[in-house]
Amino acid sequence: MLGKLQEPRSLDAKVRKLQEEINVMMGLPRNVCFTPPSQKSEFLLFRPAGDAPVPGYSLPLYQDDDGDEAHEFLDEDEETGELKPRGTDTLKPVGGAEAEEVWYQVVHNPAVMIREQPDEKARMVGRKKAGKRLRIQSVKDGKWLQLHPSELVKLAAQEGWVVMDPVEAGLPAGSPLLEKVSP
Repeated sequence: MLGKLQEPRSLDAKVRKLQEEINVMMGLPRNVCFTPPSQKSEFLLFRPAGDAPVPGYSLPLYQDDDGDEAHEFLDEDEETGELKPRGTDTLKPVGGAEAEEVWYQVVHNPAVMIREQPDEKARMVGRKKAGKRLRIQSVKDGKWLQLHPSELVKLAAQEGWVVMDPVEAGLPAGSPLLEKVSP
Protein backbone atom coordinates (compact mmCIF):
# COMPACT_ATOMS: atom_id res chain seq x y z
CA MET A 1 0.00 0.00 0.00
CA LEU A 2 2.85 2.40 0.84
CA GLY A 3 4.21 1.84 -2.68
CA LYS A 4 0.90 2.98 -4.16
CA LEU A 5 0.88 6.16 -2.09
CA GLN A 6 4.32 7.10 -3.37
CA GLU A 7 3.48 6.68 -7.02
CA PRO A 8 2.00 9.93 -8.37
CA ARG A 9 0.34 8.05 -11.26
CA SER A 10 -1.83 6.07 -8.85
CA LEU A 11 -3.19 9.15 -7.06
CA ASP A 12 -6.60 10.60 -7.69
CA ALA A 13 -6.62 13.57 -10.10
CA LYS A 14 -7.67 16.02 -7.35
CA VAL A 15 -4.94 14.81 -5.01
CA ARG A 16 -2.35 15.01 -7.81
CA LYS A 17 -3.42 18.59 -8.56
CA LEU A 18 -3.13 19.61 -4.89
CA GLN A 19 0.28 17.96 -4.68
CA GLU A 20 1.44 19.88 -7.76
CA GLU A 21 0.19 23.17 -6.26
CA ILE A 22 2.06 22.49 -3.01
CA ASN A 23 5.23 21.66 -4.94
CA VAL A 24 4.96 24.90 -6.95
CA MET A 25 4.43 26.94 -3.75
CA MET A 26 7.55 25.31 -2.26
CA GLY A 27 9.55 26.10 -5.39
CA LEU A 28 9.87 22.44 -6.42
CA PRO A 29 9.17 20.78 -9.76
CA ARG A 30 5.48 19.93 -10.21
CA ASN A 31 5.92 16.16 -10.41
CA VAL A 32 8.29 15.66 -7.46
CA CYS A 33 7.24 13.05 -4.91
CA PHE A 34 8.87 12.64 -1.50
CA THR A 35 9.75 9.11 -0.44
CA PRO A 36 11.08 7.88 2.90
CA PRO A 37 14.75 6.82 3.07
CA SER A 38 15.55 3.20 2.36
CA GLN A 39 15.91 0.75 5.24
CA LYS A 40 19.64 0.41 4.54
CA SER A 41 20.51 4.10 4.95
CA GLU A 42 21.86 5.15 8.35
CA PHE A 43 19.75 7.71 10.18
CA LEU A 44 22.11 8.01 13.15
CA LEU A 45 25.83 7.51 12.96
CA PHE A 46 27.56 5.95 15.97
CA ARG A 47 30.89 7.58 16.85
CA PRO A 48 32.61 5.16 19.28
CA ALA A 49 35.44 7.59 20.05
CA GLY A 50 32.92 10.25 21.13
CA ASP A 51 34.51 12.72 18.70
CA ALA A 52 31.35 13.94 16.98
CA PRO A 53 30.98 17.72 16.73
CA VAL A 54 28.74 19.17 19.42
CA PRO A 55 26.89 22.23 18.20
CA GLY A 56 27.24 25.28 20.37
CA TYR A 57 25.57 28.66 20.50
CA SER A 58 26.87 31.63 18.58
CA LEU A 59 26.22 33.88 21.61
CA PRO A 60 28.04 33.48 24.94
CA LEU A 61 26.13 32.57 28.09
CA TYR A 62 25.35 35.47 30.49
CA GLN A 63 23.94 35.71 34.01
CA ASP A 64 21.69 38.53 35.24
CA ASP A 65 21.32 39.98 38.77
CA ASP A 66 18.74 37.32 39.72
CA GLY A 67 21.11 34.48 38.79
CA ASP A 68 19.22 33.56 35.60
CA GLU A 69 21.43 32.29 32.76
CA ALA A 70 20.71 32.84 29.07
CA HIS A 71 22.38 33.66 25.76
CA GLU A 72 20.21 36.75 25.43
CA PHE A 73 17.93 38.68 27.78
CA LEU A 74 14.90 40.62 26.55
CA ASP A 75 13.25 43.55 28.33
CA GLU A 76 9.73 44.82 27.64
CA ASP A 77 9.50 48.43 26.49
CA GLU A 78 6.98 50.07 28.84
CA GLU A 79 5.63 52.42 26.15
CA THR A 80 5.20 50.04 23.20
CA GLY A 81 5.16 46.64 24.93
CA GLU A 82 7.76 45.30 22.50
CA LEU A 83 10.57 43.02 23.64
CA LYS A 84 14.03 44.46 23.09
CA PRO A 85 17.43 42.84 23.71
CA ARG A 86 19.13 43.99 26.90
CA GLY A 87 22.70 45.23 26.56
CA THR A 88 25.44 42.98 27.92
CA ASP A 89 27.03 45.75 30.00
CA THR A 90 24.82 44.89 33.02
CA LEU A 91 25.35 41.13 32.63
CA LYS A 92 28.33 38.98 33.61
CA PRO A 93 29.67 36.17 31.39
CA VAL A 94 29.21 32.62 32.67
CA GLY A 95 32.16 30.24 32.62
CA GLY A 96 34.97 32.80 32.74
CA ALA A 97 37.48 32.19 29.96
CA GLU A 98 35.30 29.50 28.38
CA ALA A 99 32.70 32.14 27.52
CA GLU A 100 35.23 34.10 25.45
CA GLU A 101 35.39 33.73 21.71
CA VAL A 102 38.61 32.45 20.16
CA TRP A 103 39.58 33.78 16.72
CA TYR A 104 42.53 33.10 14.44
CA GLN A 105 43.57 35.01 11.32
CA VAL A 106 45.06 33.30 8.27
CA VAL A 107 48.59 34.60 7.61
CA HIS A 108 49.71 31.91 5.15
CA ASN A 109 49.48 33.01 1.53
CA PRO A 110 47.40 32.21 -0.54
CA ALA A 111 45.11 30.22 1.84
CA VAL A 112 44.73 27.40 4.36
CA MET A 113 42.69 24.26 3.69
CA ILE A 114 39.77 23.26 5.88
CA ARG A 115 39.65 19.49 6.32
CA GLU A 116 36.90 17.10 7.41
CA GLN A 117 39.17 15.49 10.04
CA PRO A 118 42.42 16.55 11.78
CA ASP A 119 44.55 14.87 9.11
CA GLU A 120 46.33 16.30 6.06
CA LYS A 121 44.98 13.41 3.95
CA ALA A 122 41.34 14.02 5.01
CA ARG A 123 38.82 15.36 2.50
CA MET A 124 38.91 19.14 1.98
CA VAL A 125 35.61 20.90 2.83
CA GLY A 126 36.74 24.47 2.15
CA ARG A 127 39.54 27.01 2.41
CA LYS A 128 40.19 30.43 3.92
CA LYS A 129 42.28 33.06 2.16
CA ALA A 130 45.05 35.05 3.81
CA GLY A 131 43.70 37.88 5.98
CA LYS A 132 40.40 36.11 6.74
CA ARG A 133 39.41 35.19 10.29
CA LEU A 134 38.19 31.87 11.71
CA ARG A 135 36.24 31.26 14.90
CA ILE A 136 37.68 28.27 16.76
CA GLN A 137 35.99 25.80 19.09
CA SER A 138 39.04 23.82 20.30
CA VAL A 139 42.70 23.01 19.69
CA LYS A 140 43.87 19.40 19.28
CA ASP A 141 47.45 18.48 20.20
CA GLY A 142 48.58 22.06 19.55
CA LYS A 143 48.55 21.26 15.81
CA TRP A 144 44.92 21.37 14.66
CA LEU A 145 42.14 23.92 15.20
CA GLN A 146 38.54 22.70 15.26
CA LEU A 147 36.17 25.24 13.74
CA HIS A 148 33.26 26.63 15.73
CA PRO A 149 29.78 25.43 14.61
CA SER A 150 29.01 28.96 13.36
CA GLU A 151 31.85 28.53 10.82
CA LEU A 152 30.58 25.08 9.80
CA VAL A 153 27.20 26.51 8.78
CA LYS A 154 28.95 28.66 6.16
CA LEU A 155 30.69 25.56 4.78
CA ALA A 156 27.66 23.26 5.00
CA ALA A 157 29.95 20.76 6.74
CA GLN A 158 29.55 18.62 9.86
CA GLU A 159 33.12 19.12 11.00
CA GLY A 160 36.00 21.40 10.04
CA TRP A 161 39.70 21.35 10.97
CA VAL A 162 42.56 23.67 10.03
CA VAL A 163 46.20 22.70 10.50
CA MET A 164 48.09 25.18 12.67
CA ASP A 165 51.50 23.46 12.71
CA PRO A 166 53.56 24.27 9.58
CA VAL A 167 55.54 21.01 9.87
CA GLU A 168 52.29 19.02 9.85
CA ALA A 169 51.32 20.92 6.68
CA GLY A 170 54.65 20.07 5.04
CA LEU A 171 56.08 23.61 5.32
CA PRO A 172 59.31 24.86 6.96
CA ALA A 173 59.12 25.08 10.77
CA GLY A 174 59.35 28.89 10.95
CA SER A 175 56.48 29.77 8.58
CA PRO A 176 53.23 30.47 10.51
CA LEU A 177 49.86 29.55 9.01
CA LEU A 178 47.55 31.31 11.48
CA GLU A 179 47.85 33.75 14.35
CA LYS A 180 45.53 34.26 17.30
CA VAL A 181 43.64 37.57 17.22
CA SER A 182 41.24 39.29 19.59
CA PRO A 183 37.50 39.01 18.92
